Amino acid sequence: MAAEYDHLPVYKAAYDLLQHVYRDKCIASVPRDVKYTLVERLKQDILEVLVLIYKAHYNMLGDKALQLQQARELIPGVKARMRIMYDLRYINLEVFRTLAVEVESVSKQLGAWHTKTLRRRIVAPPAPARTAAAAAAPVAAQTAASVAASAPTDPFAAPAAAPAVAPVAASV
Repeated sequence: MAAEYDHLPVYKAAYDLLQHVYRDKCIASVPRDVKYTLVERLKQDILEVLVLIYKAHYNMLGDKALQLQQARELIPGVKARMRIMYDLRYINLEVFRTLAVEVESVSKQLGAWHTKTLRRRIVAPPAPARTAAAAAAPVAAQTAASVAASAPTDPFAAPAAAPAVAPVAASV
């Protein structure tokens, strides 16, 4: 039986971070204009990270690396918003440290999972062996197609001569 997404350490860390942002009394005392811009965006980004972790966990056929990369791209914004709140003295140093440690934990876990996913994708099983004649045919067609594709597309240029192709001798 596959592990549920809410048992993943990265999901737990991101969920704990979101709970701290919602529950922390220091964030509750942030001025109203900042609460409805900066703090709401912080909450949305962390929630989006949770959703992307869920999608990556259950993505069996698609590209997990895409969801993990999107989640990783949200982390710098989360860090920046927390830093702004600290610099403007909306949260104290203790709260900032707690949140920073949690964000760093989520970031490292996402990075490790993303790297592991990319390694799995690179290390693919070897393709079945083909005969030399079957392997040469696609290469010749690919070479001709790449030559045609790299040719200039000037509409006023004279048409280029077709490349000479040597006839293939038939085996008897």
